[in-house]
Amino acid sequence: MPDNELKSAGVGGQVITLLKLVLVAGCIAIVVNRLNFYELLRVWQGLVPGFLLLAAFFIMTEPLVVAFKWHLLIRGSGVPASFGEVLRAILTGNFLSILFPTSLSADALRLALLGRRHRDLAHLTGTLVADRLAAVAGLVVLSLAGLPFALRSLGWSRALMGVVLLCVFTSAAIAVILAPWTQRLLVWLDGWAQQHPSAGRTIKFMRRATGIVRRVYNPLMQLIRQPRLLLIVFSMGIGVQLWRIMQIRMLFLSLGATHAFIYDVAFVPMIILLTLLPISFFGLGIKEGAFIFFFTSIGLAVEKCVGVSLLTYPLIILALLPGGVLFLLGDRTQLMKSVEQSETQDVLQRE
Repeated sequence: MPDNELKSAGVGGQVITLLKLVLVAGCIAIVVNRLNFYELLRVWQGLVPGFLLLAAFFIMTEPLVVAFKWHLLIRGSGVPASFGEVLRAILTGNFLSILFPTSLSADALRLALLGRRHRDLAHLTGTLVADRLAAVAGLVVLSLAGLPFALRSLGWSRALMGVVLLCVFTSAAIAVILAPWTQRLLVWLDGWAQQHPSAGRTIKFMRRATGIVRRVYNPLMQLIRQPRLLLIVFSMGIGVQLWRIMQIRMLFLSLGATHAFIYDVAFVPMIILLTLLPISFFGLGIKEGAFIFFFTSIGLAVEKCVGVSLLTYPLIILALLPGGVLFLLGDRTQLMKSVEQSETQDVLQRE
């Protein structure tokens, strides 16, 4: 790889990191401006331990449900991975994502761990994309299911309009990904790029990118042609999102908030969707702002909204500890070899 390409990639990464930092700082500044810290401490002092333990239970057991869902897709694609391997990859990947906030995501780390064992990265990536699409579709369905009940109480508030806009945008994105003409467009782009082998860096990048996307897209389409499997995975995806909604519900109850559960169903999926966007670090700032935006519309105090959001962080760290143990017990060497091999192949392909 030429030095100028390395420098360009490094500068690009630094710019993205800087933009994320600016966005996070801006969101935190807005939250702090609306927050009364003494009232926040008072809210936390009234915390009910029983509901906090229930929230910890839902967070700690979530990887089991996620692993079972992804395992169904992996077996449906023909990759002979066991449930234990999938669960281990999820736990270890979640833990290591804390160490790589600006480079490798939890999904990339999961693929690195499983791909090292089964050497079928294209099919594994296709299953992961299908899993993510099912999860996002579940978020949209739950939000739309809760929308009529919230609308009856709130009318067309800013929060509900935000829910509708996010649902429309997300549904459109899923439709574009799965549309038949998307696959034909990829084939055309790949063929056009192959006809220009000596073109500039942009064409070379396009040729390489379309090749990678097509290798992932084909296994994804194979899974799409299995409606029974997709129905099961989609149903489980809704179950996973309900599991996450219960985490937040228990935290609200631990702080004395007793609003109708239907608002959690309508709002929490949208908050999850916003935190999944790669525009901040672990949703920091974005999540707190989203809690304030949605839940103050039903009369909750800013301090309770922020209090719930901040409580999720120590509980998530607690849920990451099993992955840290697994990493120290054996996944560390395997992952490093996988990452080194991937980087070596990437350099050879570019040269």
